[in-house]
Amino acid sequence: MKIDVVIIATRRPDLLQKTLESFSERLFPYFEINKAVVNIDPIWGGELDHGKVKNILSDNFDDLIIIEPKKPNFCRAVKSAWGHTTSNVVFHLEEDWIALEDIKPQVITSNLNDVVTSLSLMNSYKNWNGKQVYHFKRCRPWCLPLKIEDKSKPYFGTNPSFWNGGFMRECADKLDVNFDPEKQFYSDVNYDLQNFVKNK
Repeated sequence: MKIDVVIIATRRPDLLQKTLESFSERLFPYFEINKAVVNIDPIWGGELDHGKVKNILSDNFDDLIIIEPKKPNFCRAVKSAWGHTTSNVVFHLEEDWIALEDIKPQVITSNLNDVVTSLSLMNSYKNWNGKQVYHFKRCRPWCLPLKIEDKSKPYFGTNPSFWNGGFMRECADKLDVNFDPEKQFYSDVNYDLQNFVKNK
């Protein structure tokens, strides 16, 4: 399976190195990487660290697009990197994750389709109970102390995940750089994006 790899990074070379070592062992060898698109925000390090990050990336990817904004902005980083992808399937990654088991194409091809447009890798932050197949926003009605599922607001996150490339690029076009990218999918700050994903 051919994929693009998106990485949202900062000037933390040691952290990035550990992340890439784990995914180079557990995920990348099983896929054909078309290209990597990496945004390096100028934060948490100086020019020397910035250069180290670029060298690490060059050592790991043959076809590489590096985006180097003048000012850090997480949503702009996501929007820009997503917009530079071209593959039908894209793997999104940030610089501070470790892969704990092998991730192979069979899992992706059997689940990612026109209906399921994003597959997020399981992690401890999800507190998943193993019952729900899909990840929806849970809300608490103002008059009841109960949480209910609002299936009109699916969660799309920036934790490690595979995406339908076309869907990702359409989302990128609609992201507002003034807000957190994840919250724009469900928190009523970007109705254009929220309605788009709701109707997919």
